[in-house]
Parts: sequence; C-alpha cells; structure tokens
Amino acid sequence: MGFFYFAKSSDIKLFNYITDYLITEMKEILFYKLIWGNQMKKMLLLILVALVTYSSSLAIGSFKVVVSKPGAAVDVQIKIVDYSPGGPVTVFTGATVNLTPNASGIIVADVPATPVILATNVNSYYIVEVWTGSPLALTSQQRLDQMVFEQSQSGVTDNDGNITLDDAGELRFAEPTADGDNYTAFKSPALAGNVIYTLPVDAGTNNQVLTTDGTGTLSWTTPASGGGCNIYGDGSAGDVIISANTDWSINPPTNGNYMFNSLVINGGVTLTVASGTVIQSKTTVINNGTIEVQTGVLGEAWGNNADRGNSDMLGYTLTSTKAYPSSEVYRRVFKFGPKGGSGGNTGGTLGSETFGGNGGGTLSIFAATGITNGGTINAKGGTPATYAPTSTKPGCGGGGGGFVVLATNSSITNSGTINVSGGNGNNPGGATNDLAGSGGGGGLIHYISTNANAVAGTSTVAGGLKGTDTQLNVSYEGVGGASAGNPGIPVGPNWESVNGSAGVVLRTQVSDACSFISN
Repeated sequence: MGFFYFAKSSDIKLFNYITDYLITEMKEILFYKLIWGNQMKKMLLLILVALVTYSSSLAIGSFKVVVSKPGAAVDVQIKIVDYSPGGPVTVFTGATVNLTPNASGIIVADVPATPVILATNVNSYYIVEVWTGSPLALTSQQRLDQMVFEQSQSGVTDNDGNITLDDAGELRFAEPTADGDNYTAFKSPALAGNVIYTLPVDAGTNNQVLTTDGTGTLSWTTPASGGGCNIYGDGSAGDVIISANTDWSINPPTNGNYMFNSLVINGGVTLTVASGTVIQSKTTVINNGTIEVQTGVLGEAWGNNADRGNSDMLGYTLTSTKAYPSSEVYRRVFKFGPKGGSGGNTGGTLGSETFGGNGGGTLSIFAATGITNGGTINAKGGTPATYAPTSTKPGCGGGGGGFVVLATNSSITNSGTINVSGGNGNNPGGATNDLAGSGGGGGLIHYISTNANAVAGTSTVAGGLKGTDTQLNVSYEGVGGASAGNPGIPVGPNWESVNGSAGVVLRTQVSDACSFISN
C-alpha cells in the first residue's frame, strides 16, 4: 500500500533555496548565451528534471480503497474530487474494473500514483469517491486528508481479493491510546492445510458460547442447563504423566485428587486402580499402557446351594436365575461405586472350599476434550484358584465381568483393547468326580461421545468359560457370577456346568455428554 507524504516547512525552505540558486545561474548563463549556447539547453533540461523530480516526491502515492460490498462481482471506479468553493472539480478518474468480494464481503481497489496531486494542496475539500454497479452509482465518500498511511505495509498482499499477512504476521488491535501502547493480536500456527472459520450471522444471546461443527462453521450454543457440567472436575490435580508402574489402590494421587487437567499413561506402563475409580480430566485422557482395574466383589463360599451366590452387584441381591436387571444397570451405569460384577460361588457346602472368582471392578473415565486408548483397559471377572490334584472339592464359579464407561464431549479413539469378560470356572479336585465351576457373565462397556457409534478397537465382553466336569447329576455345583451377562447356572435334569453369557457394549452418541450424565 502506498503512503502520503506531506511537506514540512524545512522542505519548503529547501525548495526556495534551490529555486533562487537556479534563477541566479540562469541569469549568468543568459549573459553568456553566445558563448554557452549549447550549455543553455542542457541546463534547462536539468532544471526541468530537477523540478519534476522534486514535485513528484511531494505527490500522493498509490494507495488502496477497501469497500464492504457483499454479493457477486461488481464494477468499481474510484474518483478524487476537489470540492473547494467554485468546484467541484474531478482531479482523478480511475479505470472501471470488475471486482469480486472475498469471503468476508470485502473489495480492495487499487488507486495508482498517476494523478499529480501535491500533498501540500490536499485539504478537507479533497474527497475520494467509490462508484459501483452498472450503471455506476456513488457508494461512499471519504476525505483524502484523513486517509494517510504511516507505513507501506509491504507484508500485506491481496492479489486474490483476500488480505494475507506474511509468514509469522499478526493481526493486531491496539488498545485505546489513553490506556497505553499494548495490543491484542491473532497469529496463525503452523498448519497442514488451510483453516477457515465462518462466523455466525448474529451476536447470539446472553450466556451462549461459540461452538464449531468441526468444519470451521461457528455458531452460538446454549450450554446444558442443570447448574453446569462438573463431571470433568476442576483440573486441580494438574497435568500428570504416568511413566512407571503405579498402583493408585496403594498410593493414590496427591490428596486423593483424581481431577486432572490432563492424564497420560505411557506405553509399557501399568496403572493399577481400585474398583470404583472415577478419573476426571478438563482436557484429555490418553492411555498407551495398561490400566488394571482391581476386582470389586469377593467370590463366595456359602454352604447353602439354594442361594447359589450371585449377590451384591451394585449393592443389590440377585437371584440365581438371572443377571442383574438390565434397567438397573442402565440407571446406575455412571455411578458404580466399588461393586461391579458379582462374585462366583463355591461348589461345596463345607465352607472350606476355594472361593468363587471375584466380581470384575468398575472404572469411569470422564474427559472433556477426548479419550484415546492405544493400550489395554482390564476390568475382568476373577477366576477361582486351581485345586491341588489330590483335592476332593467341587468346582467354583467365575466372577462376573466389570463395568467401564468412557464419556467425553468430544471423540473417543480406541485402537487398543477394553476387556470386561467374565471369569472362568475352575475344574473340580482331581481326587473326586464332580461338576466344574460355571463361567461368570460378561461385563459392560459404555461409550458416550460425539462418535460413539463409530468407536473401533477391541471391546471384549465375553462370558467366562466353564471348567471340565468329571461327573454329572451331582448335588453341588459352582455357579458363575452375574454381570451385564447372565452367569453360568447348571440346570437339571443333566446338571452340568455352563458358560457365562456375553455382556453388552452400549454406544450413546451425543454432542454434550454433560446433558446425558447426571452428576
């Protein structure tokens, strides 16, 4: 962009000095014109060149006119008119050019440095006029003496109708002069491709926030009601990276605070957590290692086979004929507490048999801006211990699988494995012929995110496997633990051990997890 140069008083004195000097020289040359005839021509040429050069230095240079004209391409013409008394007089008429507004509805027109308008002559009567349309009509006017540019702005280009700042350039907004010399600036980072933001068409309403649809189109959105979203915590535990094997069930985070700003578990590292753990993050949770969730409900060693174990999942007592009621699972799926899948039971009546497998534990991960699992999350049901070869005890049931919920207002990326399978039943002692333990029911995985329906990776919710029976139609059997899947329950008349049934993977695709989860 060009700039205006206004003459100073010192410049005028210099001009007068040069003029007086040249006149004196001309008088001397005229006196000796017969001798210096040829030199006279040369001197006149020098005088002319000097005057033209000096005058040009005081002329208005090229500049640009920015016009707001949304819509299609339009004819544009720039004029400079002197409205001094006795006028108006048009002192410059630019060519008519057809220009297309950029995406923001802006046209940038060039005014060349061709008009001979001396800066010293410019006053409040000189007006820049913008004519647009076909036929041309006066669109806007601006005083020329108010259009003074302090610098050439060589770092700005608009060859395609868009204003572009050079590399590392900043768009700056200065604070009011009376408040100081600071400014607010916007600057682009390094990008793999162009990023274009399209602003909303209005100013929105009170308390709305600016959101994006993921393609750069911005809009005003009213946050979820109900007192605000607090499932992500306040970030007070800071940014944490787990780079060595860590057991939070023994040494929890400082002050027992699980409200991180961000959490990363590095590859090759195991993080052990107690059943019922809730990890909250104001930004992201990234797991590239292993999160091992401890079991929550102990296996049983009851002597009354009529009860067959299967109790205490999420604090409720279960019958021996069905898994935990699905409606209750969905109702309480975000508020597990330490009790997940129920424990498997023993197959005997003496009270000295091996306990059934423990029920799988529970884990909730809430991260506002995204969850990435590139490793493994285990919340499996437990498997009862193996009997010694000389044991005469019947088999015991495997524990029910655990529960894992991942919730975010953004997306979930799973390239690893989440395993909530039921525990396997064990074989009876080698010194007796009896039923083996049945498998525990598979657990539950719940994805809540903007892309829940497309979350990939491995989600294992299989029921536990039964052991190997050595005899059928016996009095006692080890029943598997219940979870989202039914436990393995031997049923007459043949009475043999049974595999647990598979659990479930729930997918809830929402733009705002806060509106879906009650706190």
